[in-house]
Amino acid sequence: MHILKTIMTLCFLMFVSMLMVGCFSTGKATNSTGVSSSNPENVSEARIEKGRGYFIRECSACHRYYKPIERSRDEWQRILSQKKKKVSLTQGQFSLLKEYILVNSKR
Repeated sequence: MHILKTIMTLCFLMFVSMLMVGCFSTGKATNSTGVSSSNPENVSEARIEKGRGYFIRECSACHRYYKPIERSRDEWQRILSQKKKKVSLTQGQFSLLKEYILVNSKR
């Protein structure tokens, strides 16, 4: 019984560790200025993270979470122009959300 408890505890700890790595990792390499290497607009990582938070909060309130990479920049531009009036964000917050999506969209 003690061995089973130990194995279950180890499995739980491994699961939590993997979950934390997935939550805290952006999956993008950054250069010395903190800008993603796949970020031709040179938007700072801090701005991207704020935009990501707005994107998750606002967009997933009404529908499933769509990853920015699922659509092209042009598709996102069209969607964002339609949704701009539906979100409860200031113009500055919406700009951060838009930067996050466009930096991470399909090229």
